[in-house]
Amino acid sequence: MEKSVLVVDNASYHNVKDEKSPTSGTRKDEMINWLTQHNVEHNPKVTKPELYKLIKHHMEQETTYRLDTLLEQHGRKVLRLPPYHPELNPIEKIWAMVKNRVAARNITFKLNDVEGLAREEFSKITVDDWSNLCNHVNKYENELIEKQHILDNFTESLVFSVNTGSSDEDDFGSVFSDSNDSDDGLARIEPLN
Repeated sequence: MEKSVLVVDNASYHNVKDEKSPTSGTRKDEMINWLTQHNVEHNPKVTKPELYKLIKHHMEQETTYRLDTLLEQHGRKVLRLPPYHPELNPIEKIWAMVKNRVAARNITFKLNDVEGLAREEFSKITVDDWSNLCNHVNKYENELIEKQHILDNFTESLVFSVNTGSSDEDDFGSVFSDSNDSDDGLARIEPLN
């Protein structure tokens, strides 16, 4: 395992930061301490939201995580999957395969028996299984990359209109009114086809 990469998803325990940065809910004195420790010029008399805005501006662009630091000490790299894309992680397919096999064979519902079945099913996973799943994920990833231009073109063409009128009542008042004649407000609502 001279050269190896650990693929991780976005589970919170994979993403523990080396240094905990303040959040908007952090106490004001802690925000001030963070700014002072990072040599950021600030006025301690401003509000918490103003301090937090300054903190966000000065936070490191490249966040370092404990897992990355630990693995780098041993010559390993971490590859983080994009959020909400388990289909890009072959281990998810392995887990599904093992869980289905265990569920099909589990007749006692005892923890020790389930553990034994899981170990047995994991031992049946072959190098070819892994290779096939990795190839499947690579193929799917390439399909997503090829289709990215469609999403880019679509989002570039979106136009958002913002109502700059003086009151929401002008546009929505009759729809959301508290009047007893509820049909009047619903007359302007059309069903989607």
